[in-house]
Amino acid sequence: MKPVCYFYGILFLVSGLWAQNISTHVEPDSGYIGDAFTVTYSITLPDQARIEPPRFEESIPDLRLLSQSSDTRFDEGQYTRIFTLQVTAFDTGYQIIPAVPFKIQQEGDKSFKTISSDSMRIRILSAIPKVQSPPEVYEPLPVPLFTLRQKIILALLLVLLILAVICIFHR
Repeated sequence: MKPVCYFYGILFLVSGLWAQNISTHVEPDSGYIGDAFTVTYSITLPDQARIEPPRFEESIPDLRLLSQSSDTRFDEGQYTRIFTLQVTAFDTGYQIIPAVPFKIQQEGDKSFKTISSDSMRIRILSAIPKVQSPPEVYEPLPVPLFTLRQKIILALLLVLLILAVICIFHR
């Protein structure tokens, strides 16, 4: 009888852990210095559980926290708490977003249990693009001094000038 009681006791203690689920996501996974990255933590808990949100600015010290928001979605017997962060980085290379601890209190428990998210990796590229070879330079196209219309007008003016000079000398 004792092994059965131990089995049910362990099952009761572990059943609360099965209902807790943390998923993490970062979008995009690479960008330039100063770009905004969206980090999402989604935690699924039983209805009676209570979560104490972490201080994200202390949990991710290598990144600058731009904004944060929280949303709650309820489903049958459980709810999902979604934390969305906008972060940016000012150092190049691969940056690790460390695991964030979440404190959860089950109904009837006086103490909080801590569960952690997965760590994530983002790639920060330099703001200066790689050196590129200069584009090929072509010789400028020849530009005509006078267009056909300008030549016709110039010819008419010369003819009128010659006629005016002839008229003046004939008088």
